[in-house]
Amino acid sequence: MKKDAAFKHLHSEMHQKAAGFKSAPASIDDFFKQTTIGKSIRKGEEAEQMRIEKLIDIAYVVCKTEKPFTLFPYICKLEIRHGVELGTSYHTEKKCAEFASCVAEVLKEDLMNDLKDTPKYLTIFIDGSTDVSTTERELMYILYIHEGVPTVKFLKLEHLASANASSIVAAIKSVMGHFNLSNHSLVAFVSDGASVNFGRNSGVVTRLRQEYPDLLGIHCMNHCLELAAKDAFKGTSMEEVITMLNSLYALYSRSPKRMGKLEELAKIMKEDLLKPVKANGTRWVHFKSRAVAALIKSYAVIIASLENEVASTEPAAEMAKLKGYLNKRKSVRFVFHLLLLKSLITPLANLSLALQKDITHFNVALTYLTTFYQRINDLLSALRALREPEDHEDVISTDVDEDGRSLNESDDEPAAKRPALTKDYMVADFQKILHDLMETDSGVSSKDVQLKGQALSASDVDTISTPLITNVKKSVHIRLGKCHEEAQYASLKILDTRAWPTDRMQNW
Repeated sequence: MKKDAAFKHLHSEMHQKAAGFKSAPASIDDFFKQTTIGKSIRKGEEAEQMRIEKLIDIAYVVCKTEKPFTLFPYICKLEIRHGVELGTSYHTEKKCAEFASCVAEVLKEDLMNDLKDTPKYLTIFIDGSTDVSTTERELMYILYIHEGVPTVKFLKLEHLASANASSIVAAIKSVMGHFNLSNHSLVAFVSDGASVNFGRNSGVVTRLRQEYPDLLGIHCMNHCLELAAKDAFKGTSMEEVITMLNSLYALYSRSPKRMGKLEELAKIMKEDLLKPVKANGTRWVHFKSRAVAALIKSYAVIIASLENEVASTEPAAEMAKLKGYLNKRKSVRFVFHLLLLKSLITPLANLSLALQKDITHFNVALTYLTTFYQRINDLLSALRALREPEDHEDVISTDVDEDGRSLNESDDEPAAKRPALTKDYMVADFQKILHDLMETDSGVSSKDVQLKGQALSASDVDTISTPLITNVKKSVHIRLGKCHEEAQYASLKILDTRAWPTDRMQNW
């Protein structure tokens, strides 16, 4: 072969291609890193991966905010309009469901990994419900210790063959098997107080104790509190006030015309209007507290509105009905019972809201329970002040932060024994209101409204209020007990890290 021919071949296009084949990437990773076509493919995959991640984020937000999957396509269109690159595919509600399933699998895997390295002691929380297809479901949460911290995680929404104890127990065991928890020990079971859960002979707790003899059955504190409020007001004048609050809500909520007149009247009177609120709700005593607060806040406007309705209503029978309705709400006794209900419902509602916080643990719950009992005792002290004002000192309570710690304590002063839940309610207000209602014999003015009926004497106030306040205290005691006063529970405060010294010499 001639030298010049070999030299030409060395620099020819054919030889260069052949040399390229010989030095091809040794692995698939090298192919994507070194070759032009590989780099192009990888760049496209990264862009596609980022697009899918954004769509999964949107699907997660839809699920987290409890919105329907049908909202997913509209959010995608909005994001595209904002300049977000989401492509043209996977924008349907069906794909949203698939993304949600993928997220669920990842969360399940994370939970199972957490449980591998944790002490094998668990608490199960359950609550039953019926979905839109009228199918019985059981919502399950799990409490476990992760890296020394009590952690609550959603476990599963399980289908029930029937809403009886055997089906619930079978569902619990099925879910524990699904998450590989069969070798863990159940130490506590938390639910509402339905007989299917706590029945002595064949309830869920009784059946679970056959496998877990030391299982502790715990009745949810908020459910207990709700039942206590129901017990306290049953058969009393407070039931009548609550009925009136619901009838007032129905009067305005069912008539847009009447509601419009009420809003217009509030503007004319330059009053802030809180619309009538339903006093009964599916959850917690806080509904009643909102309804009472709304009527007290807008009392003058609502009375003026009712007076206008009476003057313009026909026929006579309907007018007479509204007039009787109005007269009841303008009576001294109704206003007194309304204010008394506020005084009773506020500590209950504050305790309920405090126990619903995610950060609330047992020690904090005991602090809130202590506060509740002190509030009730303060009300009783206020009544004693009315009977014996010269022998009574003003009742003073201190405030606490959202973790139950006193806001008024100093470094050199121990925390107050009776912290308050909120700042918006003071016993002094209750005392002043009762004094105002008892001040005159000819009638009492409340919020620029002339009330009807004879003013209340100290004896009347005492006769009405003391049994109701005492009954609330008794009902909560029956349902929740006095665990905040028991030594074994008080000793648990040593586990509260907030009370630990922050340096070696503190509290020495």
